[in-house]
Amino acid sequence: MLKRKGLRLRKMAIPEGPPATVSSLRITTGRALRLFQKTASDRAFALALGRANAAGHEQVRRLVQPLYQARIDVLGLDGFNIRFRNPQPTDSFGVLPATIQTRRANAGDLTIIARVVIPLYRAIVQDRAYAARIVRAVNALNNPSLTAIVREKISSARLVSVQAERVQPSPDFLSDTGFRLTIRTTGTARFLVSLV
Repeated sequence: MLKRKGLRLRKMAIPEGPPATVSSLRITTGRALRLFQKTASDRAFALALGRANAAGHEQVRRLVQPLYQARIDVLGLDGFNIRFRNPQPTDSFGVLPATIQTRRANAGDLTIIARVVIPLYRAIVQDRAYAARIVRAVNALNNPSLTAIVREKISSARLVSVQAERVQPSPDFLSDTGFRLTIRTTGTARFLVSLV
C-alpha cells in the first residue's frame, strides 16, 4: 500500500500536459531560428528588438510580426514570449530575465543569446533524428539526458543550464511542453531562453 502510494505521489509530481512532438518542436524551432538569425546578423534589427523589449509587448509584436505569416501574440513578464496559435503542443519561444535583479534583454544580450542558440536550433530543424532525441528527453523530463544532447550542439560556456518543462502560460492557452536554457550574457546577467 505504501509503495503504491509512493508511486502515485511520484506520478502526480510530473506536471500535466501534452507530450512534445517532433513535428511541433521543429516547426516552432524554425520560427525561433528565423528571429535569432535576424538578430545575430542584423545589428539595426537587434537594436530595434532591444528597444522594443524595453518598451513592451506591443512594440515587440509590431517589430517581429513581419517575419511571420501566422499571427503572433506576445506575452511574458519583463521579457517576451512569442506565441503562435498552432502547432500544439510546442508553439512558443522567448527570452525572459532569469532573476528578479536581471534587466530586460537589450540588443547586446539578444545578440549573444542568438549566437549561442543558433547551432542548436539549426540542428533541431535540419536533423529529425536529433530532434526526436530531444523530444524523448523532454517528455521524460530527463534533464541530465536533455543537457547532454543540447551540449552536443552548444559548446559555449555561456550556457548555464538546461531544463525540460511543462507549463501552463495562462488560462487562455493550452499547456505546453518543451525546454528552457539559462544563458549568461554580460556580467552576472542571465536569461531564460524558452522553446515550449
